[in-house]
Amino acid sequence: MEKIKQRRYRAKTWRKILDRFEESGLAARAFCARERISMQSLRRWRTRLHDFA
Repeated sequence: MEKIKQRRYRAKTWRKILDRFEESGLAARAFCARERISMQSLRRWRTRLHDFA
């Protein structure tokens, strides 16, 4: 499995990523592979931003 390069996104960027995920209709694993982000990061930011919505 190819290692994903670590990047740091801010909350504003993660909101956009999560919007794209919701609109994509893809499973989380497929979306993360397409966007080259980790499943762990997607889960963490969904939880983090949902708590502040």
